[in-house]
Amino acid sequence: MTTLIQQGTFPDLEMSLEDANNLIVELSSRHRDKPMVVEFFDYINCNFLQNCTAFYLVGRPIVANDDIPLPLMYILQFGTTEEAVLEKVGKLFTASISSFQNNHVGRSGKNLVSAYLLNMQEIVNETQTTQ
Repeated sequence: MTTLIQQGTFPDLEMSLEDANNLIVELSSRHRDKPMVVEFFDYINCNFLQNCTAFYLVGRPIVANDDIPLPLMYILQFGTTEEAVLEKVGKLFTASISSFQNNHVGRSGKNLVSAYLLNMQEIVNETQTTQ
């Protein structure tokens, strides 16, 4: 995942160093028992094998203010199929942040904060999306 971030694969989530540091402070104050609502927008194979069974599911948190910098959220899906992972793209889930880090994007001077997720649960009732 780090290589993809450094290559600038997610340009809409890149931010200044100051914004990245502020986001890290905000994420540091979140407790693991307070899940976030996440929408997954893509997936990436963990390897280049024809029958890959491990994927990164990548997304962003759903927030009320669209003007704030957002972290790249991701979780590993093991022992699954591409079709099963694809079914999760575009859906809402709650998940807890396990760890996060500030990543430098190539030589652009930009940063991207990534957060690894745990305890992913699909939201089946729209009233669960309020945080």
